[in-house]
Amino acid sequence: MLILVLVFTIVVAMLAVSLLTLAWTGSTSLRAFKIERSRRYAADGALQSAVQMVKTNATLGQTSGSPACSMTFPIAEATGANITSVVAAGSYVTVSCAATTGVTSGGLDSDSGQRTRDVTFTVTCQGALPGNKGTLTCGNTGPVRVIGRARVRYEIDFGLTPSGSTCSPSVSQCWAHNARAVVPKVLEWSISG
Repeated sequence: MLILVLVFTIVVAMLAVSLLTLAWTGSTSLRAFKIERSRRYAADGALQSAVQMVKTNATLGQTSGSPACSMTFPIAEATGANITSVVAAGSYVTVSCAATTGVTSGGLDSDSGQRTRDVTFTVTCQGALPGNKGTLTCGNTGPVRVIGRARVRYEIDFGLTPSGSTCSPSVSQCWAHNARAVVPKVLEWSISG
């Protein structure tokens, strides 16, 4: 009888340890999933916003004379009474863009209209990688990690007729005169952890 009680106690103890291990693993996996989801969502949203911003600003993404293209986007997270935060307050991702290396981008064609722009976007998160129970922190300290890239070609909208004047630094004047490479065509789009 004593042996039966001992075997029963060992089996119950093993089941309890197994259930606790399963619960801990599930909790850790869920947190890692939430961190990865927040990071990917932030990178994708930042890329989409940057693509639209470059679409409306014809001076960006040209091979020569293009102004710097650097933007920051906050990492948003669902909030509520029973929601555990996985993103450190004030975290953000940075997006930079430039004319794609080796490809002529922008400038004027023979009828004084803007040529196709080929732009490469890079999304980075600067900060240490979160541990099992850590939080995602993207800011201005720590190693810089590339978490997203895109290459977008802005095709010519032939419905826009250039007026023949030169493009000035003002976006509105540039648009009125010769900006017509405004139709985004995604060539590459990748999000990584």
